[in-house]
Amino acid sequence: MLEHRFKGKVLWSRLVRNISREALHHLVLEYNKALEIGTDKSKCGCLSLITYELPCACMIALKIKNDTAIRLEEIHTHWKRLRFEYEVDPKVKKADISLLPEWDILQVYF
Repeated sequence: MLEHRFKGKVLWSRLVRNISREALHHLVLEYNKALEIGTDKSKCGCLSLITYELPCACMIALKIKNDTAIRLEEIHTHWKRLRFEYEVDPKVKKADISLLPEWDILQVYF
C-alpha cells in the first residue's frame, strides 16, 4: 500500500509535482524495500542516499515509524529541476500539449 498517511498528509504529498518522475520511481522502490527491511541500516546499505541523494529505505522506514512525510528539503536539487520543453511550430497558433499520460502513471504509483 503506497498511501501511508501522516497527520492528514500522504508520505509523498510534498513531493508530487515538485520532483521528477524518475526520482519518484526511485522512492517507490525504496519504499517497497523499507516495508521489508525496516530501519536496519546494515540491510539497507543506503545506496539510494549515496548514489542518488534521495532518502533510502531505512530513512523511509523511519519516516513511517515516526509518522512524518518526506520533506522536499531531503531531495537533492538535481531532482527538482523539471523542464518541460516543447518546440512549437510558429505557424501553429495553439499547441496541443498534454500531461495526462504522466498523470496516469503517477496515479498508478500512488
